[in-house]
Amino acid sequence: MDQYLKLILSAGSSRTFNACAISAGIVAALPPPEPKPHAKPEPGPKLLFESRAFNYVIIIKEPARNQPGMFAPPPGKTLRTRLYFPYNREKPHEGGVSIDTQNPKLDEALQDTAGLDKKNRPDAYAHDKKILKIFTDLPSLDPFLLKDRFRQSGIEVRDEYLYVQPEEWEAIRQFVHNQFRIVASVIFPGDTAQMDQHVSQLTQQLWDLRDLTHLEALTKVFGLDPNRTEEIFYSWKGVIYYDFEYDRLRGKITELFDWFDQSSTPKDFVKPALEKELDRLRTQIKNHILQAKSETKKHLGAYHKGFDLFFKEKKTAADFVTFLQSAPNNFYSLGESISKLSHSIVIWDRGTQNFRGRLLPSEQLMELFQFIAEVY
Repeated sequence: MDQYLKLILSAGSSRTFNACAISAGIVAALPPPEPKPHAKPEPGPKLLFESRAFNYVIIIKEPARNQPGMFAPPPGKTLRTRLYFPYNREKPHEGGVSIDTQNPKLDEALQDTAGLDKKNRPDAYAHDKKILKIFTDLPSLDPFLLKDRFRQSGIEVRDEYLYVQPEEWEAIRQFVHNQFRIVASVIFPGDTAQMDQHVSQLTQQLWDLRDLTHLEALTKVFGLDPNRTEEIFYSWKGVIYYDFEYDRLRGKITELFDWFDQSSTPKDFVKPALEKELDRLRTQIKNHILQAKSETKKHLGAYHKGFDLFFKEKKTAADFVTFLQSAPNNFYSLGESISKLSHSIVIWDRGTQNFRGRLLPSEQLMELFQFIAEVY
């Protein structure tokens, strides 16, 4: 676990949110307070959570396996969210307290470990649990999804926690807006200034998802359950984001698979038993990559088919309505499959970049194979 955590935390991953490192950086950047005799100590900087120790958590998404000591995931979920509090914040891979968010005694564990106190600090408790829910509900911890969810929820957070390059944010926003604009243009056809205004308003409302009353008409058009308006439209937006993200990752996914297929042989002498195990793991990981790609294409394909048939070809709306009705499941499944691929790329890149030609000795190669197999 030590080396695995070290490998994950040394580079960004859509399955890991290292609040510990960010909080420590914020505190370290502050100038030391001037000593003032008999004065009350100045409050520290505003961090992510109200419960001070909670700000030094590392949040990790993992496959939810029903093994002894693990808590079962909710129905329909295949990921678990783990809260890891390192003993040494400067070297988190050396060990810490690990809490499963499905633990029926979660509040008790968080009070003991992070000072989350429902009885004596109810407002801080409610604030921190609201933030934790954002992390547990999302299928992956991509900075864009987190920042957008916090923005939509009206929770102000320091930029350091949710930083996305401005040009990247704008590229994603424009990609999502373009999809919504096509929808709005079909619903409000015409070329008058008033129609253009309606299109712009609906596009922005779908992006913001704050005043759901403005989306009631769209809910009725598609015959959706009005009680699920926010859930469905947010999930649709998430699917569009994953469409953008998968296109961005395609080249790296191909590079990763080609390395396993053609270049993942050890550069030293290997005994037959070890070579057999490497072959087994190599085949297993290649199958995992292909399966994750297949799952991704299945859900994106269903979305593209329904969208194009209705909004571009002006034919049936049935496929798109079917997609919307299952959008939360599509969103979750896409998040899982794409984050597996993204996480594998991070571990592979970090584990091979210091070796010439990405050729590893058998010992390091075996360790890398085991780490990546663990992702799936």
